[in-house]
Amino acid sequence: MSKKIKIGIAIIIYIIASYYLVSTYVIPVYNKGKEYSNILKDKKVELNYLLFLDKQLPRMELEEKKVNARLVELQEVLKPFIKEEELFLEMYNSAKKGGVELSSISLGEIGAAGENSMVNVSINISGSYTDLLSFLKEIEVFPYVISVERINVSGRENILRASMELAVYFRGVSK
Repeated sequence: MSKKIKIGIAIIIYIIASYYLVSTYVIPVYNKGKEYSNILKDKKVELNYLLFLDKQLPRMELEEKKVNARLVELQEVLKPFIKEEELFLEMYNSAKKGGVELSSISLGEIGAAGENSMVNVSINISGSYTDLLSFLKEIEVFPYVISVERINVSGRENILRASMELAVYFRGVSK
């Protein structure tokens, strides 16, 4: 065999061996490195988000304290208990002051004694538009904390009928 043929065979063997080594070891290691690089990028994004949340935590704790303090204030505003007769009388007086006719009133289930609670109240009233607005203003100064959950108004300009769902809040119950 001539020297050129031996060199040619050695080059071919070198190329085949190099291809084998690259395809067997280098490419898989490269691909794994790329995969780990993407995982690291995702972890870095997660870490940055956690660091952001960590910076926000003191502000959130302060807000939580403010909300808790406000809750305590609001609980002090709530009447200590609710009496059905008193609630009916106050609702009737508010309707009278507002200039509307109270045609029906019904209470939902009242919670157990000693619990912070609320009762749903359904009422039907009628009157003029300005009378309905006056009644809503009377509700704003109602002796109990009250929220208008739903209101449906129907009728003509002079006489309107409204059905309302109210939530009345209190601290406990006395019957």
